[in-house]
Amino acid sequence: AHVNGVNVVWEAFQEAGFDVVYLRGMNLPETVAEVAAEVKADAVGVSNLLGLGVTLFPRVEARLKELGLRDKTVVWAGGRIAEKEEEHRYYEEKIRSEGVGFMGVDAFFGPDSTPEQCVETITRLLEEKRGN
Repeated sequence: AHVNGVNVVWEAFQEAGFDVVYLRGMNLPETVAEVAAEVKADAVGVSNLLGLGVTLFPRVEARLKELGLRDKTVVWAGGRIAEKEEEHRYYEEKIRSEGVGFMGVDAFFGPDSTPEQCVETITRLLEEKRGN
């Protein structure tokens, strides 16, 4: 189901006119950031279903910072934040009260998010980064 969700979001971005580089399979967060640098990506979307988001997502941000690209790049994520259900609920509440910054991302989309919400939010965040 997770792969299907990723594919639906990927297709929604393509249909909205985005040029999408889709790294299938499991990739290290640092690799994702390096590929983003190589293709000069404006946005990076990462997904994790294993409940390791709090650990993995900040590593994308850290590598983008090392590459001098974090300020220019919108980073967004989806999937499971934590492995155990009670931890996941804790982080969902933390997002509601504090925002998503603790995960090193500009936006997070959980299971109830729609592809349209993803495209709209990322489009808005890109415009904000560009100063539009």
